[in-house]
Amino acid sequence: MFRNPAARSYNGNMARTQDIGIPVDGLVLQGVLHTPQEPAAACVVISHGFAGYGDSPKWTMMAEGLAGAGFAALRFSHRGCGRSEGDFADTTLTARVRDLDAAMNAASRLTGARELALFGSSFGGVTAILCAQDPRVRCALVMGTPADFDFFSVMFAGGDEHGGLLEVDGMRVKSGILVDVKNYDILDAASRAPALCVVHGQNDELLPVSHAERIFNAAREPRELHILPGADHPFSGEEHQRIILETSVRWFTEHCRG
Repeated sequence: MFRNPAARSYNGNMARTQDIGIPVDGLVLQGVLHTPQEPAAACVVISHGFAGYGDSPKWTMMAEGLAGAGFAALRFSHRGCGRSEGDFADTTLTARVRDLDAAMNAASRLTGARELALFGSSFGGVTAILCAQDPRVRCALVMGTPADFDFFSVMFAGGDEHGGLLEVDGMRVKSGILVDVKNYDILDAASRAPALCVVHGQNDELLPVSHAERIFNAAREPRELHILPGADHPFSGEEHQRIILETSVRWFTEHCRG
């Protein structure tokens, strides 16, 4: 069903797509807005993971599926990722939050949606939790999301320093990111987020399930926790992606009044 994810939407109908530019901090982020056949009362804004990008097959499928279920969906690449302007080396959590806020503003302006929902993965799950304080946001779903950044010491352990840069999986980022993340309390933000659904892979190779449990325990009602057997950190399996899509459609439908 999802081998050509851009071809058809969740209910089998073609969704409209529109390439958009999102201005932020003198840069232009590249995004794609998916809209259903009928006007959408709510728009889902997607925030990808640390080294991800908005045009990935996974996020294309998710956006198409959400549009097929009646939601507008905006997927975009954060600065320095995918087709967006900027240098990946400048990545910080603060910059990612500013990117997502700009994407939320664009989504509201372009769709006229009265309500927003946030959908984030890993580092993007953190940005979603932090941006969920916005009064326009009715709910959020995060997956593979850290409860703290202690794991960064492991993530960067295999990287060599190159002129003040840290190399991780062939990509270089300024070491200032290690200082920047200390400005944020993920669990405190989760305690103030509306309607939070937490999804985690049982076989996550980067973050143990305890991260998801801590975020869930910090969240207020309504909240849900789903641990997917066999799922890895990026949820690379098609079956796991299908489950997440179905869960997200249900969650967003329940908590967005439109």
